[in-house]
Amino acid sequence: MKKKTLSIIVSMCMLLSIVFVAPLQVDAAAADDLIKVAEGELHNTDGSKYGEGAWCGHFIIWCANQANIPTSILPRLTTASAHVAHPNYRTRQNYSPKRGDIVILDTDSNGTANHMEIVTGVHSDGVYSIGGNTTIKCDVPQKGSNGVETKTRYNSMIVGYLVVNYDGSTPSPTPTPTPTPTEKPDIDITNDPVLTVKAGTTDTDTVFSWDAVDGATSYNLNILKGSCPDGEAYISKTNVSSGIEISLPAGNYYAYIDACNADFTEQKTSNIVSFEVEDTSDIISGTCGNNLTWTFNENTGALAITGTGNMWNWEGWMLYDDPAPWYSVNHLIKTVNIADGVTSIGEYAFPMCHYLTSITI
Repeated sequence: MKKKTLSIIVSMCMLLSIVFVAPLQVDAAAADDLIKVAEGELHNTDGSKYGEGAWCGHFIIWCANQANIPTSILPRLTTASAHVAHPNYRTRQNYSPKRGDIVILDTDSNGTANHMEIVTGVHSDGVYSIGGNTTIKCDVPQKGSNGVETKTRYNSMIVGYLVVNYDGSTPSPTPTPTPTPTEKPDIDITNDPVLTVKAGTTDTDTVFSWDAVDGATSYNLNILKGSCPDGEAYISKTNVSSGIEISLPAGNYYAYIDACNADFTEQKTSNIVSFEVEDTSDIISGTCGNNLTWTFNENTGALAITGTGNMWNWEGWMLYDDPAPWYSVNHLIKTVNIADGVTSIGEYAFPMCHYLTSITI
């Protein structure tokens, strides 16, 4: 009886030791849960909901609590210095970030970490992120205020990362880098860049332009797909020149540029420009006067005539009559829009347009 009791006690002790030693894990989707909670707070400017003072750290803690992520997985740290001092901290040069990590930033370009955000994605020269107590850029009522906003962050501003291993594993040690002293010139960027966009179509490139900014030596272009502020990061191009042309599929987009100085210690962000790329794969066009152009959209049935001067005359509606150039799609025309500069409508311009419902002159 004593041997049986002793055996049971030993078995229980072994079971308890397994329970306490095994690392705590959460579902692999926990990073997505954390980001989803953060995105639900987008553009909120009431920092007292999360904490007092510089509340970027409190915002991350609040999101982690709402997503039920244990402290053993995501430590509850309120300051940038605490993140840098944590064993799971890795310098930018010695770590490849992933979705759900915490990015540590030097937003003042003074060599000191002072801000944290949640990594939502990675691009070639940094990360996409969402954070609190940061400037709202999208054209919303809260624009210009400090609140919860999505950002595109570049390595020039990134100090390092707090590695969040949602599987409960311990990050590998950081190799000790050999310091190389550098002397940074004090170069200030005088003003924010101003971006203009000439939207293209599925057949033509979209053109992004801006005037040079004093103190800036390079520009980074960020394009997001969707409507501001809910779009998703689509393209991030570094060190680009004004007038860059990019082919984009049909859809709604918005874009902005970041101007950086020579040693990447300062960065200024432009205005946000929303634009639409039209699907012109089903559009045909031609001329119908010395200075007139016609376009027809097979998807909508809309015929548009633009330019100045008289429209040509045609001799009939049959093929051998030399008909109007849109003769082959007469049966598809639903609406006609004739611009103000058109001074006459040609003979036999719109015969056999059985589905034509309106003409705007």
